[in-house]
Amino acid sequence: MSLRLIVLLVLLAFAPPAIAQESPALTADDIIADVSDRRIAITVGFSGADTTLFGALPENGDVILTVTGPESVVRVRRKERTLGVWLNQGMVEYDKVPGFYWIAASRPLADIAPDSWLTAQHLGVDHLRFIIRNASNYLDLATFRKALIDLRIEEGLFLAEPALASVMGGRLYRADVHIPANAPTGDYTVTTYLLQAGELVGTQKTSLTLRKEGSMADVSVIAEDYAVVYAILALVLALLAGWSSATLLQRS
Repeated sequence: MSLRLIVLLVLLAFAPPAIAQESPALTADDIIADVSDRRIAITVGFSGADTTLFGALPENGDVILTVTGPESVVRVRRKERTLGVWLNQGMVEYDKVPGFYWIAASRPLADIAPDSWLTAQHLGVDHLRFIIRNASNYLDLATFRKALIDLRIEEGLFLAEPALASVMGGRLYRADVHIPANAPTGDYTVTTYLLQAGELVGTQKTSLTLRKEGSMADVSVIAEDYAVVYAILALVLALLAGWSSATLLQRS
């Protein structure tokens, strides 16, 4: 248990009892939200990372948590076999596609809020909003959207069903998040939603960062800023490796 979570438990234990009165509308500052690791470093041998979302709610209610990664443009192509050859038969280009999407809730989403509200808030993989930038004519767009989501789920970048967010004492919450090794680098947005009787009471946002460090960062910079040099070095190394293997085989 992290030090920050222990502090929250102590504050809640010694908080004065609530007095029945008309409460003012909640603001984002009324919800305390934090992440156990705000900066995740990608180094050599990185195989993914686990972090914990936790915080305190000003009132009892249902909580929904989301972690959204950097957005990018994604092209989805459909291939069909024509005369024995696989050819592209359609393409849809989406914008604003998160490179990572994770969601957790204290109860099943259908028990927390109506589907219309979840759709409006883009909560859950089925409600994510992808902006279509370009598409071939006469395409079944729903099929392409489903293919994109299914691929991201298979890669471990999207969560098919919400994870469980534990609420302790009706006020403290926590949930564990696994970020896979293939998650994109960049800034991630962590959002906490507090709902009561299907109505949104308040939200709070925080962030975490996924960055390459050490030799991984150096290689990334060379690959991006000096693509030609990187390609030549990779080719030279491949040739040296092949030559070394051939020499060893001849000697043996």
